[in-house]
Amino acid sequence: MPRPPASDGPGTRERLLSVAHAHLVARGYHGLSLHDIAAEVGIRKASLYHHYPGGKDHLVADALAHALGRIGDAFDAAIAVEETTRGRLVAVARWMRTQDAATARVLRDASGRVPEADIARLAGLFVERMVRPLRRVIDDGVARGELRPHDAELSSALCLGLLTDLAEVPGLQGRPHLEEDVVDLFLRGVGA
Repeated sequence: MPRPPASDGPGTRERLLSVAHAHLVARGYHGLSLHDIAAEVGIRKASLYHHYPGGKDHLVADALAHALGRIGDAFDAAIAVEETTRGRLVAVARWMRTQDAATARVLRDASGRVPEADIARLAGLFVERMVRPLRRVIDDGVARGELRPHDAELSSALCLGLLTDLAEVPGLQGRPHLEEDVVDLFLRGVGA
């Protein structure tokens, strides 16, 4: 017997965002099904359109914005625990490897599919919640003498790129001390 639809209460929007993000990570933009999301949340598809009259694109944009907010909170928490630049970068790398590095990949995948206004909003959130925290860590490292003065904007974007793709490189997942090795390579470079 089919499960009766759940109440369309105050937590519905939050559940829609979480389930939509999980489906995006697992299936990508094209594999996202509004019917499947509504069913998993326990509402009718028509109720989903009540929350997201713009349909799939509107839901995808809000799910990614929600995920970026969570990532930003996690970055802030990881950074706050450590005192050194290296320790902060390792904490962020460890969190990204074990939690939600896929959001940046999904954001890139969806960028050509959601409306331009949403892309601009998501890009701003990406910078605010992911790039700027790393920039603050790097700027602080320079100010404390742990890093030499350099283009911190470029290095924070490069660091984020390395950390984002780290979780998806085949053969590296089981490597011990992977986060520390990547951060050390980033901090020291590959020069002699």
